[in-house]
Amino acid sequence: MLARLMAEIRHRRVLNVVTPYLIGAWLIIQIVVAVAPALSLPSWVASFVVITAIVGFPVVLYFAWFFDWTGEGFKRTPGLIEGVAAKPIRTAHWIGLGVTVLFAVAAGYVSIGVITAGADKREQEMLAAAPTDKSVAVLPFDDLSPSQDLGYLAQGLAEEITVALGKIGNMRVSAPNSAFKAAELGSTANEIGKRLGVAAILQGSVRIAGDQLRVTASLISASDGLTIWTDAFSRSTEQLVLVEEQIARSILAIMLDRFLNDEDEALLGRPPASDAHDLYLRGRQAMRLRTTESLKQARAFFEQSVAADGEYAPGYAGLAAVMLLLADGTENYGTLDTKIATELAKTNVEKALLRDPGLAEAHAVDGRIASMRGDKDKAIAAFDRAIEINPSYADAYLWRSNLLSNEMRYAEANASLDQAFRLDPLSPVVLFNKGFHKALEGKLSDARGYYDAILDLEPDSPLGFRGLADAARREGDLGESARIWKKAVERSPESTQYKDNLVGALITLGLPDIAAPFASAYDKVNLMLARGETEEALAALRFDYAASPDDPWMAFEAGWYELLYGEEERAFDALVEADKGLEEAERFAMPYCSPAIEAAYAFARRGDNGQAKNRIDGCAERLAAERAGGAASTELDYLGARIFALRGAGAKAAAELKRAYDGGWREPWTARDPLLQAAREAPAYADVISRIEYDLSRQRETLLSDAAKWAASGQSGDQ
Repeated sequence: MLARLMAEIRHRRVLNVVTPYLIGAWLIIQIVVAVAPALSLPSWVASFVVITAIVGFPVVLYFAWFFDWTGEGFKRTPGLIEGVAAKPIRTAHWIGLGVTVLFAVAAGYVSIGVITAGADKREQEMLAAAPTDKSVAVLPFDDLSPSQDLGYLAQGLAEEITVALGKIGNMRVSAPNSAFKAAELGSTANEIGKRLGVAAILQGSVRIAGDQLRVTASLISASDGLTIWTDAFSRSTEQLVLVEEQIARSILAIMLDRFLNDEDEALLGRPPASDAHDLYLRGRQAMRLRTTESLKQARAFFEQSVAADGEYAPGYAGLAAVMLLLADGTENYGTLDTKIATELAKTNVEKALLRDPGLAEAHAVDGRIASMRGDKDKAIAAFDRAIEINPSYADAYLWRSNLLSNEMRYAEANASLDQAFRLDPLSPVVLFNKGFHKALEGKLSDARGYYDAILDLEPDSPLGFRGLADAARREGDLGESARIWKKAVERSPESTQYKDNLVGALITLGLPDIAAPFASAYDKVNLMLARGETEEALAALRFDYAASPDDPWMAFEAGWYELLYGEEERAFDALVEADKGLEEAERFAMPYCSPAIEAAYAFARRGDNGQAKNRIDGCAERLAAERAGGAASTELDYLGARIFALRGAGAKAAAELKRAYDGGWREPWTARDPLLQAAREAPAYADVISRIEYDLSRQRETLLSDAAKWAASGQSGDQ
């Protein structure tokens, strides 16, 4: 019977019709499946094409079995026993064709209904599984390329998706730094979710095949590890931005149970920039390390980014941000003069905002520029604007916190820092600031907890050592502080900040020769004084002051050293000039309240008691405000001693000096400080001076063996 059937099929030439149909249907299905994602076609389009091809098969088969096309039109195909002559088509055959078509259409309709219902059910199940807490962490995508050279792209893709999602106000997105570190530390979605405090995890992979970028992405519930959503994307390597946007839309459709509206489309929109975007991602990756060396690399990448595409706003924003980080100063990591750094940053951030006024990163950087220039109100407004655009942008909260802290608005500063920590709990920069705030409150044990956490996450990070060195200094252990600063210098040899702190600790301990290989030109006076070359030091200082008579900070430095080692009248002239040349915020800079407190002494000695009282009262008010805000440090205690002494309360001044010593005050120039004149008759004063001298001598001896090895190895920050 099978042989007869095959003979009948050959006789009726069924395969001549069916085979082309099957090949054509297969090709159409492949084309639709391939191009549907690229054209953003709805998912039902591919299903419709497949079902149509399937239900059309019986119609084609019936037609091929019973019908032939001849020169006279359609004829009935004769059976094997009927011969080869075509037969007329009877009404029954047309009815059979109609029934077959109706059956096929009905079957297709039912199939589409079943598939649609199943898709709706799956969508409802996914939506039900989606966390009600709309919080997500985007992990770095896995690099599946054979050469493993797409690491920067895998991390950059995750970071850009994070930025896109962060612009949606009702979603909290963990910062990239913390998400990336959590991916290294936690092996399960549940562990990562707990570390970051998020309800869902986005993870995926990236690879390049020819000129196609292939990305897979999955949204995982952090509570039970179940997959909420998964999809795959294929784009030209020049369409990376489009892939990021499509992934972000898909996640939002699940997390927010809606498709993006026009406003959201505008938020996610970015100009296509292949080379520029690629270089920008490399710059962001380098900038995360926060060493002088890595920041210089980041600067080079950002400069190449804007050179590749002069209209690419993120490139200009990144370049502006890294310029500020490369400035000198305690809150930065480089060697650029602050004025030059802010001018360069301002030029680039203006270019960024001109090209994309809604770029949160650019507004945050603009705020930091304003903060570094002393325009506090403008800075706060810019930070708030960045947060309004992207409520998940941790850097804006962090920089805002630093500014508020400098303004002694401690409650607001802590709230802003806590929000940065919630968004980016594994960021070394955020952890450092959390520790530093604890140190300012005198809670050094808590501060060390944050600094140790940095080193657990990033064993080679200089930030962890920077924090621990500062904590040791605050406790008066200058030898240990020097040892830790040395470790920080080893990890960032070009950092002038780390070298300056190492030099400062060594000079305080009376080890100028050990400090010299790490010293800069700015340390020459301190080195000479530590060696006992007082006259040479004063001559060099007077020369520098004469060369920069309009620099108030140069005037303060000259006045202070003249007060300790030189001529009193010279000191008074310089201190009054410094006081005159500074704005009030700089004049009363805490925690030392310098140069206002030194100027108060100069005014008092010259008989201008009104000006002296104004400065003393101003310092006393700020000291009270600092302590009321929870600040506690040896510097504040020492300031308290000076204020009491200038007011003539010698016993209270000595008591405050004792409090400062117990907290860790170990400055060797304390015995020379003329502002403490009124305290010198109190017994506690002499005891403190003696203890400072003894402890510095003891620490110097314990450090000598280590310090000698540093000198013998020839290791300095200049290498």
